[in-house]
Amino acid sequence: QAGGYRHQGVFKGCSSLKTVEFEEGTEEIYGNIFAGCNGLEEIVIPEGVTKINWESFYDCANLEKVTFPASLLKIGEDAFNKCISLKAVIIPERVTEIGGGAFCDCTDLERAVIGDSVTVIGREAFYRCAKLSDVKLSNNLREMGWQVFADCVSLTSIHIPKSMEQCISNSYLGPFARCYNLTNVTFEEGIKKIPDVIFYGCNGLRE
Repeated sequence: QAGGYRHQGVFKGCSSLKTVEFEEGTEEIYGNIFAGCNGLEEIVIPEGVTKINWESFYDCANLEKVTFPASLLKIGEDAFNKCISLKAVIIPERVTEIGGGAFCDCTDLERAVIGDSVTVIGREAFYRCAKLSDVKLSNNLREMGWQVFADCVSLTSIHIPKSMEQCISNSYLGPFARCYNLTNVTFEEGIKKIPDVIFYGCNGLRE
């Protein structure tokens, strides 16, 4: 184990750290372990890793690219929060949950492809990703927390899968709150319920 108390990861703030290699057999990336390592520009998570824990790469300001393994099952809370140089995330099949705040404040993020195994996206997972314009949701997504894509002002269209059942809101702060440029929403044929407050405050909707 290489974790620590919350906000006290063993390599936290090692700004000169440029390269990380994980030994074969690694199963988890521990919480807060590389937080604030601003020298990191690319990370390849090796096969065999099943979980990336809370704040593992929090505030890695120069991290541009992350490659996830097919073995991954869960991305923890705030795992890549404030990775302001990250351009795209492709969540592989087998991941079932994206934790709250996982990619919050990734201000350069433009594309998010969420694998069809994902059923839950936690609160504020992509909150304030101002350049995010291309989002593909899981076809088996059941639940989104509050403000998942709130303030994603570059998002203009979204497709909602028929599996969608619940949006957990906090004072009407739905998952797409203040997505002012969202103009087009499509629902998969067969959807039975439009969850509460899902598009609350999306004043630009036209179709």
